[in-house]
Amino acid sequence: MKLYALPLLCFVLAATLHAADEPATITSDELELQNNGELTTFRGHVVLTQPPYEVRSDKMTRTKSDGLVKASGHVVGTWLSPKKEKVRVESEEALYAPNLETVELWGKKPVAVFLKGLKDEAHFIGDRGWMYTKTPGKARLIGNVRGHVIPGAS
Repeated sequence: MKLYALPLLCFVLAATLHAADEPATITSDELELQNNGELTTFRGHVVLTQPPYEVRSDKMTRTKSDGLVKASGHVVGTWLSPKKEKVRVESEEALYAPNLETVELWGKKPVAVFLKGLKDEAHFIGDRGWMYTKTPGKARLIGNVRGHVIPGAS
């Protein structure tokens, strides 16, 4: 059963991270620009929203030259799939690399992934994770991966 649920989970994660047509918005308590915006830092209750996803953290930093966005402190990403399946990912750190089309997640605590499907739920944790934003069905957890599926929980 785990073998069935993990590919489903990976598909939902990657498909929902695919770039949306709507522009992203970021809100925070503080904003700091350095070198004419080459480095932009958002602090305090940071929320990046680009439907169908939202990422919250204590701090986000964006480097203009390469587009890298680093989130740190209580990182929580939520996504809603076209089928209305809900996905939640929790970590301490995250790095979005647009040139690699990946979001990498890690921290001292395990990376946690929760999926609430139309009929089932799944919970997985691992030491480190990657989601591939432009390749549907491609995601990865490594290091002490464990989890379970709860049939009929939704």
